[in-house]
Amino acid sequence: TMPLASWQSLSVWAGILSMPLSQSSRMVEATPQAPDHRQMLVLLDHPSLLNTHSQLLDTLKEFRKLEVKTASSAALRASNELFSYSDIIFLTPYAHTIPIGTVDDLLAHVDKNSVNVWVVAAPGVGKLASSLAAGFGFKMDEPNTRVVDYFNNVDSEVSLIRSSQLSQSGLVSTLSPTTDILYRGVGMVPFPDNALTIEVLTSEHTAYSYSISEPISDYPLAVGNSLVLVGASQSRNNGRAVVFGSLEMLSNDVFALSNLSNAALTRDLARWTFGDAGMVRVIRFELANDALQQGDEMFVSNLKSNMVSTELGRTTRITKCE
Repeated sequence: TMPLASWQSLSVWAGILSMPLSQSSRMVEATPQAPDHRQMLVLLDHPSLLNTHSQLLDTLKEFRKLEVKTASSAALRASNELFSYSDIIFLTPYAHTIPIGTVDDLLAHVDKNSVNVWVVAAPGVGKLASSLAAGFGFKMDEPNTRVVDYFNNVDSEVSLIRSSQLSQSGLVSTLSPTTDILYRGVGMVPFPDNALTIEVLTSEHTAYSYSISEPISDYPLAVGNSLVLVGASQSRNNGRAVVFGSLEMLSNDVFALSNLSNAALTRDLARWTFGDAGMVRVIRFELANDALQQGDEMFVSNLKSNMVSTELGRTTRITKCE
């Protein structure tokens, strides 16, 4: 089992160590990336989201050209257009099917083509969002449930909660772990056999997931910090996904609240999803010792190397490996 950062490092080393020794011992210079003009498909449950979530769309426009359509779009249903995008945002918390094909078809396309995906859910979540979330490593609670917290809520609304339990790994967001995020939505847990998931935001230790209209008769899906509010995953081919259990946390009304960091977290997640953060580039790599080569075979004993790398948005670092 490896954390995300280890998988990234492994992919870098695999490429370097697969080169001939004479090539890998020379300086390897990074080449600038060309501007990305790819289009992003944004699927909406309803056109009203263009107004209620316009600031979210403005944030996404910083990274891609947007193509906004409703999930019931006749054009999408009449073609395979859904499968032609490299980035797809599902603002479809209540939908039950995709416009064309099956969820399995879509997940296969995502996996094969390194498609980046956002999935946004809400209380009363439809089958589409819960099925996509499962494909990215997270099990959502039942549609009639929501995250409840009697101690960390707003105006005594037990399902409108605050949480400052942000991941401290720094892989996805650099926000302070004491930052407050407002949330009203459904809870989820990562599948235990999936090592590629990241718990970006979890609930406070006083929260749990259950129906607020029914008495508690069995153990909730999860409680406290084991209850995930926002999760992420990165596939082994570097496609990235973020799953939000709340549509409301991304709304204009919440973004406008200056004492909360929903807008900042959303921008951090966009930067990570679309490759503006969390990307390691090797600037220079060199072997610090020699290898013995006999014919077509090469023998390396106690390999030592120096590697200079930089991560987008962060400082250059030198890594020594033995």
